[in-house]
Amino acid sequence: MAKKTTKWEKLLQTSIQDFNKMTEPELRSVVRQLNRIANQRLRRAVAKGISTPATAAAQRGGGTFTTRNKNLNELRAEYRRVANFLTSRTSTIKGFNQVKKETAETLKKSGVDIDPNDLDETMRIYEQLKEQNPWIQSKGYKYAVFQEIDAIDDDLDIEEKILKMQDQLNEMYEEVNDRDAAFRSNVSKYFE
Repeated sequence: MAKKTTKWEKLLQTSIQDFNKMTEPELRSVVRQLNRIANQRLRRAVAKGISTPATAAAQRGGGTFTTRNKNLNELRAEYRRVANFLTSRTSTIKGFNQVKKETAETLKKSGVDIDPNDLDETMRIYEQLKEQNPWIQSKGYKYAVFQEIDAIDDDLDIEEKILKMQDQLNEMYEEVNDRDAAFRSNVSKYFE
């Protein structure tokens, strides 16, 4: 049986032509309806003490969704912001839990056995480490980093875990650089 399309989903299916033809009051009405749903989702997550990627992005983008004191172009930007939030699977608690479960299963297939309940902290650590060490995003390192994070003593707080992981990443980076230098040295002999 096909999933029934909700009113807000229909509002998000507005064609670009129709969207661009909307007057400011029409767009304000549409965005206001979408904002009501999005803000309800935000409040639920906050009330339960849950931070999801979608709610974190919404907070970084200005927090609650509003149409107050916005001109036509600002309403268009708010429409895109609320549309991105509402279409994100992690904008609902149920969707976030499903994504966590799927992520834990994907990591497990790659040899990283993380309990879905520990995934939030693991991801926060990984995201902070990634800001300082963008090279860990490459496929060859990502899963190794997750394994190392998971192996850290659970008695440490998150900041101590980040510091410990930063030390391990520095060692890992130095080892990789040493191997790369040896490889380049050996390969360059071929061309001599």
